[in-house]
Amino acid sequence: MKRKDQDLEFDFSEGLEQPKRRRGAVNLDGYGSEASSSDSEEEEVAPNADNKLDMNEVEGEVSDSNFDLNENGEPLMEAFNMKEELEEGSFDSQGNYVRNDKDPNAFHDNWLEGVTKTDMEKAKKAQEKQDAIRRSEQNKDMRDSNQWTVEELQMEILNLMQPHETVLNALSRLNGGRKKISRNQQLKNKKKGNETKTESAVSSAVEEKKKKAIERMTDLCDRMMAAGKFNIYEQTYEQIVRLLRIEERIPDDWIPGTQLITAFSELPDIDIDDGAAADADIANELWEYKWVGVDNNDGTYGPYPTSEMKSWQEQGFFDGGNIVVRRADQPDAQFVDLKSVNF
Repeated sequence: MKRKDQDLEFDFSEGLEQPKRRRGAVNLDGYGSEASSSDSEEEEVAPNADNKLDMNEVEGEVSDSNFDLNENGEPLMEAFNMKEELEEGSFDSQGNYVRNDKDPNAFHDNWLEGVTKTDMEKAKKAQEKQDAIRRSEQNKDMRDSNQWTVEELQMEILNLMQPHETVLNALSRLNGGRKKISRNQQLKNKKKGNETKTESAVSSAVEEKKKKAIERMTDLCDRMMAAGKFNIYEQTYEQIVRLLRIEERIPDDWIPGTQLITAFSELPDIDIDDGAAADADIANELWEYKWVGVDNNDGTYGPYPTSEMKSWQEQGFFDGGNIVVRRADQPDAQFVDLKSVNF
């Protein structure tokens, strides 16, 4: 019976796994033993081993051909413009960069994607060309219907104006004339049978031209107001020039103060400087004078321009004497009393 029990005994230690020793623990079995060699094999590590993940071993990673690396395989440092960065975001109190909120209406500009400055310039020129064609067709239709464009009205008005004056000032200037001689002076001159330049301050031809200019200006302003330009009377010469330049209706070589060539020529040309020219002619007239009672018949002085004679008269140079005058270009004319002439 005892023999039988001995046969049933087994050694279970052979199937058990040997326990692993903790690193740094004392080897009780001695160095060189089987347990020691097993631990040393587990602790063998490559001297240059790196704990970083090798990206080449990652499956499914898409390589970026645009990713620049330096000689050492490290990413290149890229310079940045702080001003541009601040346009797209800002830095908080901790130095973190925070981008601005996206424009909710930015999707409206999606159609501009891919459009270059060259494309924009071409589109601008094409639009200007279309506008010019449209204006030309509109002007043609208005001419066919005997109508004027606003620009043509402005050009005609400009031809009746002078620099630095408003339309209302131009009408006032055209409506004004030279100072007329008084009734008493006219009777006095009539008795003496003498005619002076003062009696015909402005010739009938000049008066007729001024009358036509006023009628023309009034008609042009009425047309402008019918077109909705109610402030035409307050506009200055320079303002009208600026508006015409914006519409490219004035040549680049045009000199302010000169006449503009317009499309309409049915009305007679009017020289707006006729009044000023007449004044200039009178101012440049030459006169001779002499003292009455002087025995010397050769005591005639001159010729002197009207402006100088007027200045002497205002300064009292001729006071206290009997002086007679006559036009230097009329040597056969009789001398008249200086007091009867209004220079």
